[in-house]
Amino acid sequence: MPKLQLDSLEWHSALANLFENVGESEFPTLLSNMLFSLTPYDSIAVYTYLEGVKPKMLFHNIPEALVDVTLTNYVDGPYLLDPITQACARGISSGVYHLGELAPDHFRQSEYYKRYYQQIGLRDESVVLIMLEPGYYVTLSIGHRHADQGKISSRDLQRLKKVAPVLISAGRMHWSMALEKHPQKLRYRSQVDQLSKAFDSFGSEELTSREREIAREILKGHSGKSIARMLNISLETVKVHRKHINNKLGVSSHAQLFTLFINHLAGSTGTEALPEAQ
Repeated sequence: MPKLQLDSLEWHSALANLFENVGESEFPTLLSNMLFSLTPYDSIAVYTYLEGVKPKMLFHNIPEALVDVTLTNYVDGPYLLDPITQACARGISSGVYHLGELAPDHFRQSEYYKRYYQQIGLRDESVVLIMLEPGYYVTLSIGHRHADQGKISSRDLQRLKKVAPVLISAGRMHWSMALEKHPQKLRYRSQVDQLSKAFDSFGSEELTSREREIAREILKGHSGKSIARMLNISLETVKVHRKHINNKLGVSSHAQLFTLFINHLAGSTGTEALPEAQ
């Protein structure tokens, strides 16, 4: 679908058709086509966020050859470090967000970025977040992989934000019905996911509660300055804690800390670790 002008008959016709298909199987495809008419992308993935439960994939148009490395690896544990996951955990409002608005200051230097984003060739990402009820979201991840798509332009991002209220309204109507009987629904949830427990227990035998808190923020991609600001402590105190973390866990780099964390997840849940960054 070519780019559409937001005041055009074609756009309003597409929007009307989208609402007519709320609750139908064609809805995700129609919505993804409308998003493409706003900003050309390489792939889109739609999945749930519910605290303590693995994401459930609802729709995607990712090439078959990339499905395992993109989706399977993601839900096996790394999603816990994802800026989108962290934003949902904080109770962020429904809306359109660019990765740069959600990610920690050193995210692109983090091992998670190197071993997940770079491994799957994701150059840029925006997301439409739809809160179905507090703590329960449908997320639409809009990915740019190839040079011909590059990164989302400021103009396209503003177009997305401009139409977000109406698209979010349609999405909320559709997935509220589609997920009504799904066992992930908040009020029907019966158990806490192993991965979240493993995330919280990382370093529990070696580290103090403050050291574990700082280790988690390092893994998410926060710099020392960002952690100090977030926890209202001095940068020197953060540095001391990092030294203790490294000594107690027997690591000397972010890469080694990340590997230890992923191995901890794999040991706790039986999942496979992410490959080393190339």
